[in-house]
Amino acid sequence: MVASASSDGVVRVWDVRVANKDDTKPLAEAVTKSRLTCLAGSSLKSVRPPKLGVSAVDKDQDAAAEAL
Repeated sequence: MVASASSDGVVRVWDVRVANKDDTKPLAEAVTKSRLTCLAGSSLKSVRPPKLGVSAVDKDQDAAAEAL
């Protein structure tokens, strides 16, 4: 999914899987009645919880040591 915001105040969410079709319509649309100049987003699925007991630094150091 991709979200877009325009200066006329409309935020739209698009499905990129159907973006190349001629009759593409947004999945959702919200009229904010504000002049939007930027848009930020995130996904909870992209956040990975840390593994308990082993830090990322420890893994990098272990991998570097094994490469020697």
